[in-house]
Amino acid sequence: MSGKRSKSSPVSEPAEAPMIRRFGAIEINEASRIVLREGRPVATEPKTFDLLVALARRAGQVWTRDELLDMLWPGRIVSDSVLAKSVVKARAALGEADAGVLRTVHGVGYRLDTSVDSRPATDGVAPGAAEAPGLRSGDTVTDRGHWRLQRRLADGGDVWLAQHDKTAALRVFKFALDDAGREALRREVTLNRLLRDSYPEHDAFVLISDWNFETRPAYLEMPWFGAGNLAAWLQQRGGVGTLPLAQRIELLAQAAEAVALAHAVGVIHRDLKAANLLIDEREGKPPRIVVTDFGAGLLTEPERLEALEITRMDLSAVSQSSPAGTYAAIAPEVMAGQPQTSASDVYALGVLLYQLCAGDLRRPLAPGWERHIDDELLREDIAAAADHDPQHRLAGAALLAQRLRSLAERHAQRRAEPAAAQRLATAEAALASARLRRRW
Repeated sequence: MSGKRSKSSPVSEPAEAPMIRRFGAIEINEASRIVLREGRPVATEPKTFDLLVALARRAGQVWTRDELLDMLWPGRIVSDSVLAKSVVKARAALGEADAGVLRTVHGVGYRLDTSVDSRPATDGVAPGAAEAPGLRSGDTVTDRGHWRLQRRLADGGDVWLAQHDKTAALRVFKFALDDAGREALRREVTLNRLLRDSYPEHDAFVLISDWNFETRPAYLEMPWFGAGNLAAWLQQRGGVGTLPLAQRIELLAQAAEAVALAHAVGVIHRDLKAANLLIDEREGKPPRIVVTDFGAGLLTEPERLEALEITRMDLSAVSQSSPAGTYAAIAPEVMAGQPQTSASDVYALGVLLYQLCAGDLRRPLAPGWERHIDDELLREDIAAAADHDPQHRLAGAALLAQRLRSLAERHAQRRAEPAAAQRLATAEAALASARLRRRW
């Protein structure tokens, strides 16, 4: 279809009170404009959110392309490709398990092919959630009047880039609009303090410089990394495959080293993925990995908090048992109901290593994955890190980093093995021949 369409009257949906709509693992809160997937906020652009709401309101019915274009961009001439991109983003927000319910009706439009449960947005939500204000570009940060929100970042949840009115400095603010989100922020601050205090000489973890849990919405303040996260950075450069393989391996080794530091003080990340690895790109220096988002993390050695004089209140914020993480990177034992451990993080690193080597961050580690990896040693490293059985998995993230760092030496050793074996065979044959001559 062309970029123009007839100027029909915009589709008007009957006015109704904000609702909470649920299907599969998805919950859409029209009041707070939040999409939850398996209980965790999912970053959605405004048009993507409006598209999901429209589809959920008329679940099972077809929206034509013109109807959606008129509703989402009233009075504007917009190409079908813009709508198609919003549909792609909507499927990404729904996640692997539920993306299939957003169906394309070829030649007509789109349909949400599932049943949807709806209830008023003020009925049964977490205490205080209904009062939490929605966030919009141009808003100022609560109790920080000189910081003004610029745009929502695609890092998950309500994460915003803000600019200081006077200095033009940039910061990232991560907000929580309900009580559950506030507890996740408290947990993230606690683990971040533990990591920063345990490793004051390291900058492998993002610095949380300030926070506010007293007023709504609660927030964390963090530095702004202009290059974005690993996934966004690679996309801006033209895709994973445009980066030399050696540099991809180097970035993964940096991530593994940071995770090993966290494990050494009892911190398990539980949601390792490209979106949670920031790129620190400074002039004259190679890009460097900075690990962020410990909001789903666990602490296996709470006594370390007391040793560093981190309060008991923060200690209570880090106890949780429900599994977390991106579906494709969740270890098999966790899917089977076992608790997440440091071995689960190693599995996630193995999946990410495979995706980086294969040149596709969305590629699952499915049977036959070896066909996409030409390097024999990398195949061995991926298999060892992402072994189905945690007992046979690499012993730790530090060992994975060590193997990747020594890849060139291991290749040289592997190439030397046939020659050494040939020399040994020749020597044994010569010895056998000498023995035979002596016998004669």
